[in-house]
Amino acid sequence: MIESAKQNWINGVENLQKPLKQEKICDKYYEIHNSVYRWFNIGFDYFGRTSTPEQTHPQSVEQLFCENCQRFLADRFVEGTCPFPTCRYDNARGDQCDQCGKLINAIELLEPRCKLEGSVRTWLQGVEAGWSGGARAVSRAWLRDRLRPRAVTRDLHWGHNAVKLYQFMAKDNVPFHAIMFPASAIGINENIKLVDHIFATEYLNYEDSKFSKSRGVGVFGTDAQTYGGSTWRLLNNLGNFCHRSLSFCANTFKGKLPEATLTHNDYELISLVNREVVAYVQHMEKGRLREALRHVLSVSRLGNQHMQTEQPWVLLKGSDGDNLCCQLAALLCALISPYMPDTSRKLKEQLNLKQDLRINPINPSLIQYIPAGHVIGKPEPLFAKIEPELADKMRAKFAGTQSEREIRNANDSKTKSPGVAEIEKAIAEQGEKVRQLKASTKDKSVWQPEVNKLLELKKQLAGAQAQTGSVGDAVWQPEVNKLLELKKQLAGAQAQTGTAVKPPTANNVKQETRNADGEKVRKLKASTKDKSVWQPEVDKLLDLKKIMATAQLATPAPSDSVASLEKAVAEQSDS
Repeated sequence: MIESAKQNWINGVENLQKPLKQEKICDKYYEIHNSVYRWFNIGFDYFGRTSTPEQTHPQSVEQLFCENCQRFLADRFVEGTCPFPTCRYDNARGDQCDQCGKLINAIELLEPRCKLEGSVRTWLQGVEAGWSGGARAVSRAWLRDRLRPRAVTRDLHWGHNAVKLYQFMAKDNVPFHAIMFPASAIGINENIKLVDHIFATEYLNYEDSKFSKSRGVGVFGTDAQTYGGSTWRLLNNLGNFCHRSLSFCANTFKGKLPEATLTHNDYELISLVNREVVAYVQHMEKGRLREALRHVLSVSRLGNQHMQTEQPWVLLKGSDGDNLCCQLAALLCALISPYMPDTSRKLKEQLNLKQDLRINPINPSLIQYIPAGHVIGKPEPLFAKIEPELADKMRAKFAGTQSEREIRNANDSKTKSPGVAEIEKAIAEQGEKVRQLKASTKDKSVWQPEVNKLLELKKQLAGAQAQTGSVGDAVWQPEVNKLLELKKQLAGAQAQTGTAVKPPTANNVKQETRNADGEKVRKLKASTKDKSVWQPEVDKLLDLKKIMATAQLATPAPSDSVASLEKAVAEQSDS
């Protein structure tokens, strides 16, 4: 049972900046959050709201009063210096300090002492062994520093004791779930189910500060829907192995899985893979998702190494190695399902499998998921790379805070004609409408008309930009898309022939490296402390060094089809 709810309280500053009725703002952000969760494949048995009569209770609170604007101030309207001597952060909010993570009241109060502290400490010592280090540290700090008032806004009924309760949260939510709620539950003595495992994550950083919705720092869910994520590491490892395995089976055996006669090397591979699968299950059962994912990538790494050793494109034996690699792809389909359900479904379709692929938690091991003679589907690359040009564009687009971005956007709009600006605004609104429709239904007849409207708007934008002499995304993006498609075809052709990606020559890399050498980075660091100025040059230098190392490795000669695709990619890049 997976539950969640959207807090229906409003950031007061935003409410003043965008005057709307509270209900309308709540409705707006409820739909935005719901859409983002669906896009991230986060499913809930129930996704509710806190603005229900059962969860609404009037209460008097003490607030600060501003003489200048003649009004009482909610905590979100108050900023100042953190009252804790070990912190003294000068930009703390009225409810929490972003520097030390401690909760703060807008007014100074003496801290009450809780008579249940001993009971909570006893309970905590009995269960915290299975918690993450961050959760244990925050919980102990709260008991050490004594309890402070904390609002309880979620009046929910918790289930019976015959369950294992796992909770995943950012570390600033640990005090409530590890201390405040258990203290309340123990105090009323009603045998309420308490948490068994808490897993706390560290704060997410962006540039040189922490993500903050209230301050507009970071790239948030709606932006992630638009641009997606960087999957280059997955492409090189997991995606490369699955595509190579399925492509070889499709091209050499017409997609029909051959019989398997296992060799000593195959049994050794199976033993190594089984060790990784056992570790994967153990970490998953303990809630260590990051560690479990490392073992998934180890399985695909072992598969890539096996293909390089066996070289089926040379031997063309059509037996053990070919069958085993496809079985490994099916295993990976099951392993990545909790992390990337869409990618797992895509791989399952390429394997042409109807049944669910699962791991046996009692005896986790590689099994024969696919019978010999089974015909797989059409192999396609699972991941696409975000090109450096687009990454640089996004880095510039999302630099700074939300207010700084709005100023940049306003300055950019001044240089555009009214017609171009209006069409770009219409495209953004129509694009959001299309995304919401696609997230809500798979019925193409519902959202295709809106997609057509979006395409028509993009045509109008291209025409308007041609008249004004301005060139925007709509002009060059189609060419970028062509380049990405050619690179996908090239990756597929290389997988079929076993040809590695052709690296640039060492001489070319040396020339580029001289253009962005360490001296330039040192000068930039000496001239400014602004990380956003010199970090791109550092990243570029590191990338060039990696390419330099790769360029010196020997690679097999590409086939004619690979060579022609490489030429097409080069020509499209120049255009």
